[in-house]
Amino acid sequence: MKLTNENLNKYINLYLNDVDDYGIETEFLLAESVLSPIKGLLTESKGDCRLMLESQLENSSSYEREVIEDFMLYIENI
Repeated sequence: MKLTNENLNKYINLYLNDVDDYGIETEFLLAESVLSPIKGLLTESKGDCRLMLESQLENSSSYEREVIEDFMLYIENI
């Protein structure tokens, strides 16, 4: 399946809902703080969403990297 801006936005919301439902509060807050800025970039981005995620991954700190990698694994398994 091609990853579009609309799909990615939907998957971010689903991922955050799952983390909120099944994780602990600090995990949700961390995931939200990392993924919310990506949602903002989606409105500006016209390119490939997967490349945008990989770029965010390369330019992230260790805790941000962990969240983004987990999110990428999540969308691969949907």
